[in-house]
Amino acid sequence: MANENLHLSQAYHNIKLAKHILDNNCIFPDWAITSFFYAAIHFFEAQFYKRSSKHGEEEAQKGDGPSAHAYRRHIIHNNHKLIYKEWAELNTASNQARYLIGLDKPAYDYFSEQNVKEFEKKIGTIRHYFGYIPNP
Repeated sequence: MANENLHLSQAYHNIKLAKHILDNNCIFPDWAITSFFYAAIHFFEAQFYKRSSKHGEEEAQKGDGPSAHAYRRHIIHNNHKLIYKEWAELNTASNQARYLIGLDKPAYDYFSEQNVKEFEKKIGTIRHYFGYIPNP
């Protein structure tokens, strides 16, 4: 089972990918945003493991529970209200980027470099909230 350090390693790796995209003409803004969202998931999972020695994915699968994404969103909404707005916006944008929800053009044309920069700030807020310093 992935522990706190493994989740943190993956979170910082995802951020590196997003920043690489941003720093290299940002021609894949949809994937940068998606990478930031998955970094947020790993920061959440790192904290979840630290506090409970459990994984959100496994907890969500117990019984007839909600999807893992819905489970995490519920916990963020109820227990981490200070970052819920950032989490929800990252989640929505990632869904739009991956599934074209509500879009009338490809996600790579819909999202801009400026959007990616805004989401970079949101992942920073989430990372700081959970108490993780920038990647060394």
